[in-house]
Amino acid sequence: MKLIRPGSMTKRYSSSLKSLRSSVALRDNVPPYMVFPDRSLREMAQVRPCSRERFGTIHGVGGIKLDRYGPEFIAEIKKHSPVNAV
Repeated sequence: MKLIRPGSMTKRYSSSLKSLRSSVALRDNVPPYMVFPDRSLREMAQVRPCSRERFGTIHGVGGIKLDRYGPEFIAEIKKHSPVNAV
């Protein structure tokens, strides 16, 4: 899996994903780390998976979380992606 170098774009993704995680956690009445741990968010910000298959390769993403949270997080990643790649 190719990682993208950390930088301002990665920080922007990270911030956006943390905000989404907080919203989802409030909605589902669970602690944010139960949605995804920080490690998963950092990897999402670096890899920027724009497909279900790629998203499923992120640490901490199993079948249940892929089904439950994948579409929202993939949409958030695509929303901020300069090019809707992979």
